Amino acid sequence: KIWQKIGGYNEVYDGWWGYDDIHFAWEMTVKGGCLPTVLGGTEVFHQEPYGSQWVPLGGVVDKLGSSNPRLNKKDNPNWQRICDTIDGYAEWKTDYYQKLAGDIVTL
Repeated sequence: KIWQKIGGYNEVYDGWWGYDDIHFAWEMTVKGGCLPTVLGGTEVFHQEPYGSQWVPLGGVVDKLGSSNPRLNKKDNPNWQRICDTIDGYAEWKTDYYQKLAGDIVTL
């Protein structure tokens, strides 16, 4: 029933790196009324877009991320979609990245 309530999986997140899982979790929580639960002992495999041996052009990921579809927010329509959907997401993610490594360029 929750699947119908939230309109299923949003297939507009296609062809570019990510944010489909974040959107789905947000829909399940906000519209579906589900509560996130942590299950101890579970493992998750997250497939990289070009396989585990992926190396960007030139062999280096630049700080702006233009060589990596995962980091290239500027050209990724899914980044704009998720930021338009979840208020404050871009600011939260920027702050999160800054805490991980202070030299990461602001998104």
